[in-house]
Amino acid sequence: MLQQDASSSKHQTSSRPAEQTHHYLQGVQSGQLQRGVVLGAPGAPQGLTSDSQAPKDDSLKELEKRLGELAHMLDMVKAQNADLQSRVEYLEGCECVRRQCVWEGRDVEDGRRWHTDLTTVCVCTSGKVTCQANIKGKI
Repeated sequence: MLQQDASSSKHQTSSRPAEQTHHYLQGVQSGQLQRGVVLGAPGAPQGLTSDSQAPKDDSLKELEKRLGELAHMLDMVKAQNADLQSRVEYLEGCECVRRQCVWEGRDVEDGRRWHTDLTTVCVCTSGKVTCQANIKGKI
């Protein structure tokens, strides 16, 4: 009989901690659910956002905003490029003519300077002759 009592008391001893453990775990899980936290495998639980997720969302939104701005700027540059190409094409069709001035019946190249007398210097600028007094002999 001693053996039976020992085995039956041993059986009761091993089952009692299992029941207590079960109640303890239920209490912990209940407390976690009330606080909105559930312990489990690593990673953010479904339906809950981790603290590091919010900055990632903000960064993503900022990147999307910046990408939109860059796309808009690219469209503007493309339009400007098309306009400039059109202008270059038009100008390439024009005959290039250097402007000249006419002074006393003679053609004078643009940018050229000359003396009309000892005290006056003239210059041809954009097809127009301008003369002024030569101060201190400067040309």
